Amino acid sequence: MDEIKKIAEDKKIMVIEDAAHAAGAEYKNKKIGSFSDASCFSFYATKNLAMAEGGIITTNNEELSKKISILRMHGMDRSAWDRYSKTGFKQYQIVEAGFKANMTDIQAAIGLPQLKKLDFHNSQRQKIAEKFEKELDMDCIMLQKRKKDRKQVWHFFPILLDPKKLKVERSRIIDAIQAENIGVTVNYTALHLEPFYRKKFGFKRGDFPNAEFVSDNEISLPVYPKMTEENVEGICRAVRKVIEYYKR
Repeated sequence: MDEIKKIAEDKKIMVIEDAAHAAGAEYKNKKIGSFSDASCFSFYATKNLAMAEGGIITTNNEELSKKISILRMHGMDRSAWDRYSKTGFKQYQIVEAGFKANMTDIQAAIGLPQLKKLDFHNSQRQKIAEKFEKELDMDCIMLQKRKKDRKQVWHFFPILLDPKKLKVERSRIIDAIQAENIGVTVNYTALHLEPFYRKKFGFKRGDFPNAEFVSDNEISLPVYPKMTEENVEGICRAVRKVIEYYKR
């Protein structure tokens, strides 16, 4: 983030973080969401902080905060709380071409207790990740390098296959792991290879080789706070079994 912020300051552009998987993460002892122009968090059912759907945008910019508040609710300059307070009804005005993108009060009520548990749940994820790192230290797998000045929250556990050391492509590896009754996924296809971006901007394979390498070889293993040691060991056994079978 230091390098990104320096570039942004030199070019006078805003920094907006996609922090969908980063609830509770830290960078140099500061929480993600506290130092960029804006950070966007997701509270979908699969996320570390889950409330079925919705999300939040955090910002230290008062002007930006006010504009977001207006845009999220039809472009109205007053929220429902402002319009129907004890002082009586107050007329609102439409000051922007806004959206209907507000989180519901019910979702917020679900989320507040989850927020109190977030640090504990993330610490459980950390322990699971450490177990994965120890058990999956294999020649055919590249693990994510961690730095001491940042705290990850392990929304999932990504492994990167070394294609030069395997006899088959990732799809065969995924099929074999799933045949062991382990649910895995891919996060994500390189954006420039998705049909919309190919068609809209003319991107093609070869434009961003580093992104493509990760896109072609990454597998995400499941992580959740109530995962038992037996669960973790079962996943590791399945992955090791498949990798050993298909390695060159």
